[in-house]
Amino acid sequence: GSDIVSSKSDLEVIVPGRTVVLQKFNYLRTHLLNPKKNLQLGRDLLNMNGIVGKPFGTTFKMVSDHQNNKCFQLEVAEEVQNFEALFMNGESGEDNRDLVDN
Repeated sequence: GSDIVSSKSDLEVIVPGRTVVLQKFNYLRTHLLNPKKNLQLGRDLLNMNGIVGKPFGTTFKMVSDHQNNKCFQLEVAEEVQNFEALFMNGESGEDNRDLVDN
C-alpha cells in the first residue's frame, strides 16, 4: 500500500493579500484579495469577505445580499454540481427538433 502524505499546502487558507483564482462558467481571472473592497466580476459585484479563512480550492456560491441587491456574498457551496456533465452527456435533455410525428 502507499502512504498518504499531506503537505503543508493542503492546509493553507485564504488570507488578505494572497492571489486567488476566480471562475464563473468559462471566465477565469486572478485577484489580489482585499476583503475590504468589493470585486466587479462581469456585471456582478462580489463581497470577498466570505472567503477569508477558508481553504484554497474551496468552491463558493454567490448569494444575494439582501441589503444591497447589486452585491453578492460568497458562501461555501456544500454540494457542487457539475452542470456540464449533468446536461451535456447527450443521454437526456436533448431537444425535440428531430422528432417526427407519424
